[in-house]
Amino acid sequence: MNKIHVYIAVSLLLGIGIYVASSQTATAPVWINDEDVQALVKAEKLHLITHTIANDLPEPFAIILYESSDKMGTGIVTTKNDKLQFQKEIETNRDKISTVKHLGRTTGYPYTAVVVNDQSLLQPSNILSVQLANGYTEKISLAHTNAHVFIDKEHPNSYTALTQVQIKNSSGKSLYAYND
Repeated sequence: MNKIHVYIAVSLLLGIGIYVASSQTATAPVWINDEDVQALVKAEKLHLITHTIANDLPEPFAIILYESSDKMGTGIVTTKNDKLQFQKEIETNRDKISTVKHLGRTTGYPYTAVVVNDQSLLQPSNILSVQLANGYTEKISLAHTNAHVFIDKEHPNSYTALTQVQIKNSSGKSLYAYND
């Protein structure tokens, strides 16, 4: 093989290598922010109750809890080709009579959205907690909110059901409990 053939072969291999490497370069995920969520909710003509953004995952998303006329529901905000997308997931009749209303998903990244309708439970020292069947537990203070979306980011693509929603006061006394 003469020098020209070697030069052509090396150039060709180098060119193919550069092409393959550049075509497999991963793009950074597009993060979702509060303004994105607000804009999508407005465009969909929904009233935002609350939302939780999960930008710390390989594919960022947000779960929103919304209401529209007599319905309440959850939806997911994702990005595809650098564009935001919204998909309604669960929708149910808006229930303002129940002490606490909860709904959620048991697959993918499991989540539970909770709305506290009983104003007497909305005390700064009261703690709202949820527990899923896989053991995932999260707690928040009811100081400044009557609703929250809990996302289990630790167990993606697992099937797990909600097993418990509790509200306790500062001394640990149970004020509300849902056990499945």
